[in-house]
Amino acid sequence: MRSLLIPLAALALVAACEETATGTTPLPGSGVGAPRPNEVAAAGIPPRQGFLTYLCADGRVVQAQYGNSDDAIMSAGQNAAYLYVDGRSIRMLQGVSASGVRYIGGGYQWWTRGLQTANLAPLGPNESTATDPGTECRANG
Repeated sequence: MRSLLIPLAALALVAACEETATGTTPLPGSGVGAPRPNEVAAAGIPPRQGFLTYLCADGRVVQAQYGNSDDAIMSAGQNAAYLYVDGRSIRMLQGVSASGVRYIGGGYQWWTRGLQTANLAPLGPNESTATDPGTECRANG
């Protein structure tokens, strides 16, 4: 049994390396597949007052504003993000995360690592944490 496990483990490792090398399944938060800052700047996306603009690997533009100025949110002790994506304005509340800041709302999960890199993923039915890997996004700067 032991002699069978080592070749299987090696095969799994090779398959994982090949998949990552081709870029088909980047890890959320890895920055793999996210546009470089100069690509974001070159996109010429019109700014929204008070929002950061992100360009995503799938070509979508996300504009985000962070804060906790909403009285209802403040009374609940939560931070919020306001996203403009796919022609919609979405208010998101902060969710639990081991690293970075994760927001959920409007059928999306927005997971930031600092203000420059984020991941946008759709939430499936009854999900509070996205199982879809989503798309990597990067802000100018």
